[in-house]
Amino acid sequence: MNRRDFAGALTALLKALGDNVKALPQQYPCPHCGQVSLTRAVQNSHIRLTHDLRFCCKLCGSTYITKVGLADHIKAKHMEDGNHKCDQCGKTFSYKLKLQEHMSTHRPSELLCTQCGKKFRDGANLCKHQKEQHQKLEILLHCPVCPYKHTLRRYVVYHMLRAHNIKSCSTPHFSE
Repeated sequence: MNRRDFAGALTALLKALGDNVKALPQQYPCPHCGQVSLTRAVQNSHIRLTHDLRFCCKLCGSTYITKVGLADHIKAKHMEDGNHKCDQCGKTFSYKLKLQEHMSTHRPSELLCTQCGKKFRDGANLCKHQKEQHQKLEILLHCPVCPYKHTLRRYVVYHMLRAHNIKSCSTPHFSE
């Protein structure tokens, strides 16, 4: 069942319950059509799928489902002032997490790639580098209709459905 079908089934259930819906502990009515959702996530999904309304950042064009999401984005990405200050260089950040990410720029590069000698400040970037630069992908699946290839079957099946309207019964082929 896809999200739209689920939202429709949930709406039908809520209508069938009628006055009993008021006994539920928390309700999230849609501000556009009044449909009641049981969770904020279902409400956001309904708004996104049914009304396709988004809040757009006027500075960069990023879109968000909620005003709060847009406000958080503006605070994190576009506001220089913040109450989390780097004690090494004085730069300020709106979020503690952004300060923590920034602090890695002051650490010396300590981790070395064993294959090429490139230096990294943290293990996550080293791991990403090794996968992208040095790991040979031995098994590729390819679309039987076009040259599209990927190592994960689900991506090829999704591609086949979207690009060629072929259902998953048609299996992607292996190639070298």
